Amino acid sequence: MVHFLCSDEQSKDLSDFVRRVFKALDVTDSMERVSSHYLEERYFVGKIDGGQLKIALSDEVGFDDLPYWLSIEIDVGSGTLVNVDMFIRKALSTSGIRIAKIENFGKKNMFRVDY
Repeated sequence: MVHFLCSDEQSKDLSDFVRRVFKALDVTDSMERVSSHYLEERYFVGKIDGGQLKIALSDEVGFDDLPYWLSIEIDVGSGTLVNVDMFIRKALSTSGIRIAKIENFGKKNMFRVDY
């Protein structure tokens, strides 16, 4: 799984951000889900070629400037998104969304790589 944290001055809330990301990534099959494991008890899921994308609000300490959490799980055996970083970086930065890849997500030694 690959994790990113993002910000977007053009989005007023999570739903708006999700619409912009799904449009930038050409996600057509998507839905909102409810879970107490997420802020506001909701998150969004969409299918992308070769994987699944999840978007939720983030509460990661030290990353307050990046309020949106985006994770991608690649299907086993899928060679479609060989370079997820480049795919996400290109599509979202073109849309004006600021993005940082988070290495070691959820661990003490996690760090960000800003794009």
